[in-house]
Amino acid sequence: MDFFMSAEIEAGVGDGVRFTREKIEPLMIELLKDVELESGLRGWFFIPIVLSERFIAGVPEVVKVDRKNKALDCRLHIDYETFKEAGEYKQLVMMADAIDRSIGLMDKVKVGQVDQDVLRGVLNKVRNKLFNPNG
Repeated sequence: MDFFMSAEIEAGVGDGVRFTREKIEPLMIELLKDVELESGLRGWFFIPIVLSERFIAGVPEVVKVDRKNKALDCRLHIDYETFKEAGEYKQLVMMADAIDRSIGLMDKVKVGQVDQDVLRGVLNKVRNKLFNPNG
């Protein structure tokens, strides 16, 4: 399965989003490369939306599946002010939590529990590598 991260952001959080993406995305790509899901999904696009109250209302959260391309598109909000004020560790936690939330929302697009468990297992390995580098 392919994994791709991008972001919808505004000034003030670019460095933090870039930092978290540089840490999380390569691990997700590596751990998902040989994963095959029961649903047949082959791609997962995760796009955090980190916008202030001024802009967030115009950008809804989205979780959808492109059945033709067998790709999952997840666009989820992360609180702008909290993320902006957080240190690198907390920003990583917030990003990993948003990815976890996207897995939980996959029920809405009929991605089964087995697939969700597989994806959550991959995310847990990523968390372990990020937060427990020696163990």
